[in-house]
Amino acid sequence: MTSATMPPELLQLIVDYASLSVLKVLRRVSKSLHMAASRRLFTTLMVDDDHSELLACLAAHDSHLAPAFNALELKSLSKGRRSFLHRVIPCSKRSAPDNFLIALRHLEQVSSVSIDVKAFRGMPVDVRATTIQALGALPSLSNLKLDLLRDEDAAVAPIIASFAHTFRNLRALHIVGGAAHYSTLSTIVKNSPHLTSLTVHARRRSIPADGLGQLLRSAPDTTCIDTLDVDAALAATLSSTTIMQHLGSLRYLTIGAGAQETIWDLLRSSQIKLHALKTSSPSTALMAYLQSFTGLRSLSVDCIAPSEYLRALRVNTGHMKDSVMMKDELDSRWAFQFA
Repeated sequence: MTSATMPPELLQLIVDYASLSVLKVLRRVSKSLHMAASRRLFTTLMVDDDHSELLACLAAHDSHLAPAFNALELKSLSKGRRSFLHRVIPCSKRSAPDNFLIALRHLEQVSSVSIDVKAFRGMPVDVRATTIQALGALPSLSNLKLDLLRDEDAAVAPIIASFAHTFRNLRALHIVGGAAHYSTLSTIVKNSPHLTSLTVHARRRSIPADGLGQLLRSAPDTTCIDTLDVDAALAATLSSTTIMQHLGSLRYLTIGAGAQETIWDLLRSSQIKLHALKTSSPSTALMAYLQSFTGLRSLSVDCIAPSEYLRALRVNTGHMKDSVMMKDELDSRWAFQFA
C-alpha cells in the first residue's frame, strides 16, 4: 500500500506523529502527503485589511493548501507588514468581492474566525457587505471572536449591525470590547441556539449596568452555556438572580477581579456545580460555595491563605483530576495535585 492508495484518515493519523522538519519534506513527496502534512503545518490563516485579494492569491497559488486551514484571522496590520505580504504573494487583477468569494470556496474547513473590526473600517460599503456575508456563509463556522477594542464609536455601528445579522448557529462566541454594542450583538446569541461557550471581556471600567444580561437574556431556551469567561469589568454584573437563571448548565467559569461575594451565594443557591473555576476574587463566600458541592476538578485562585482553601476542598478531593493552583500576594505559588 502506498500513500496514494492509503485511506486519507489513516494517512493523516500517521502524519500526525511526524516532526516539523519531516512534515516540510513530506509536502514535496506527493499530493496526498502534501495535503496531510499541510493540515499539520498550517492551521491558522492570518491576513490583513486587503484580505480579499490575499486570500484569492493563496487559493490560486496552492489549491492543496487552502483546505488545510481550520482558523481564519482578519487583522488590521501596519502599512509595512501589508506591503511585505504583497511582495510575497502577488495580487490578482480581479475585483475585491470576486476575489474573496473565490477564496472562500477553498476555505471550507475553517471553523474558527477571529475578526478585528478595524479591518473593515476603510472598506467600501458594498465590499464590506460582501465580505461579511461570505464569512457568515462558511460551512464549518462554529467559533467566532470579535475584537471591538478601541473601536466603539458611532462609525463602527453599521459594521457591528452587519455582524449581528450575519453570524448565527455558533457554538462559541468571544467578544473583546464593544460594551456599548452588547444590545446589538445579542442578536448573534439569539440566533445561536446551540451556543455553549461565551467569553466577554469589556476591558473598560464604564460599561452598561446590565451589559452581560443583555447577551444572556437573548439566548433561546434551548441554549446551554457551560463555559463562561468574563473579565474584571464585567465581574460585578454577575451578581444578579436574573443572570443566574440563564446559567443553569454552567460548568466552567473564569472570572476576573472584582467579583462580589453575592456571586458565590447565588451559585450555591442556584445549585450550580462547577467542574472548573478560575478567579481572582477570593472570599469567605467562595470557600462556603466550594464546600457546598462535590465534583470540582480544577481550581485556580489568588489567595493569601492556601491552607484554608485546602480545608474547604476536602469534599472535592476525590474528584480533583487537575492541579489546584493558588497564588499569594507575594506571587508565590502552590500547586496541589489530587489523585
